[in-house]
Amino acid sequence: MAELKTVDNPKKNRPPKKLGYLKMKVTQNLKSVTINALVKDNISTESSITTDAYPSYNGIKEVVKSHNPQVIKPKEAGKILP
Repeated sequence: MAELKTVDNPKKNRPPKKLGYLKMKVTQNLKSVTINALVKDNISTESSITTDAYPSYNGIKEVVKSHNPQVIKPKEAGKILP
């Protein structure tokens, strides 16, 4: 889980965002129920989340304000995801 902050004047050839906070959790599995519980316990309900389109992430939209799942090519992951 990562929190991004928008940068007003990004450096040349840099994205207009920077990492503000990073949290990692060990989980027993990647089932939707497990992921939703982790999100509910660790992320504000007012958050907007961007993830890859892994099927187990489908229920996140019920736990936070908005969820933007995307199919992301490996070369594009660093531009879209934190």
